[in-house]
Amino acid sequence: MKRLWGGLLLFSALMVIAVPVQADEVEDLKQMVQELKDEVEALKADRTHESGIEQAVDEYLSAQAAEGTGDLAGYMDGKFGFQSAEGGFQLNVGGGIAFDGRFYEPTGAQNNTWDVELIRLRLTGQVGEGWAFKIQPEFTTDGDVYLMDAYIRTNSAAVFGETGSEYFDGIDWTFGQSRVPFSLSIQTSDYQLDTIMRPVMVRALPIGRDIGLTLSNTVADDMLYWALAMTNGENTTNTSDNFWYWARVVFAPWVNDDEGAVKNLHFGLSFGTAHTPGRAVGSTAGMSSAGGGPYGMVGSSSYPSMGNFYPTATVKGREMLWGLELLWWMEQFAVKSEFFYFTQDLADDPDLDSEADTMGFYVTFDYMLTGEEWSEAPSSGIELVAEIEWGEVDAGGDSDEGDFWAYTLGANYYFSQNVRFQFNWVMTDFGDYTYRPSYEDGYVRGGGVDHNWLLRLILTF
Repeated sequence: MKRLWGGLLLFSALMVIAVPVQADEVEDLKQMVQELKDEVEALKADRTHESGIEQAVDEYLSAQAAEGTGDLAGYMDGKFGFQSAEGGFQLNVGGGIAFDGRFYEPTGAQNNTWDVELIRLRLTGQVGEGWAFKIQPEFTTDGDVYLMDAYIRTNSAAVFGETGSEYFDGIDWTFGQSRVPFSLSIQTSDYQLDTIMRPVMVRALPIGRDIGLTLSNTVADDMLYWALAMTNGENTTNTSDNFWYWARVVFAPWVNDDEGAVKNLHFGLSFGTAHTPGRAVGSTAGMSSAGGGPYGMVGSSSYPSMGNFYPTATVKGREMLWGLELLWWMEQFAVKSEFFYFTQDLADDPDLDSEADTMGFYVTFDYMLTGEEWSEAPSSGIELVAEIEWGEVDAGGDSDEGDFWAYTLGANYYFSQNVRFQFNWVMTDFGDYTYRPSYEDGYVRGGGVDHNWLLRLILTF
């Protein structure tokens, strides 16, 4: 409209200069200019009126939201879910499924098979300001249902108010069943593992999920993370009055260095201990007997453990677990490593020492062959994986220094961030005093080499 007004004024001036005009013609031109001015002002008034309408609409929608209408549902921010209009309630739905192929040589106690794994439904969300939750059941092809996660998470401000939060600034409080704060591998979702199975030592030790209270916080400008927990140690109602105590500290000194090659380098230390006299450990059911963790702590994967180091025993006193971890990734390359040391005071047994010591490590190398930047869940590309593991248990007697070595070569093909195909070849070399799988007798003592070919197709949503 301004252009129209200016053009008309210029046109009028030119006409006045170019040709002689009569006085009445000049008056006509003035009248036309005035009419144009009036029209411009009218249009401005209309725009103001329009803004008033928009304001009224906004006020109406806000009123509807306050009354509980105007709620949102569908695919939002990369998640399926529901959210109230005022944002006070939110529910997100997710989950996943994995289809496996497993082939062994020699066959042993592990049969070649196709299987469906990791059938999980995940419900997360929040209720009010500062209160979040997670419920994650897992289903099996046998029709069983296991509860993996069920917890409430909040912050100090929600628990104590603004005054109390001064003494617990930034601390998250997790109540319920969740991952214990121990081990880098345990904190990684099954859907994001770079190998199909977790390292043998991780599956062997009493670490995973448990019921209890966890406090955690990130401080020092995101360079330091700490977590403390007290849990049942049985993943059920405590029947012994003995709790497990956990602590984990992660240090990332260069996380704020945008240009440095060590930006994504972190170190961690974990600790766990409990006084558990009378707890039964050890069996010929697999290496997990070294720790004897309950089902819920290690998940429901049907992959059996690869070995066992000593027969059934009973804990006399204290159990203590240490862990060291390292993670570093730069562009397409990543390396992860952990070392574990586990000691148990055993009850008197002529075939065993008074103390059983379990130790081991793993190192995993990842490389994105197709050039994508490595992350826990790349959106595309081919990833090469190599892993080496070692473990040893010294329980005395005939089981003295049972050990193993395991080597894994694999590849991951990412169709998308939600769909991935995995292939692993695993060779396990059992020591002379290690129980190894046997088709005839379940597990037999003696050294030997097993070869496993594993396939997995994962879909998450």
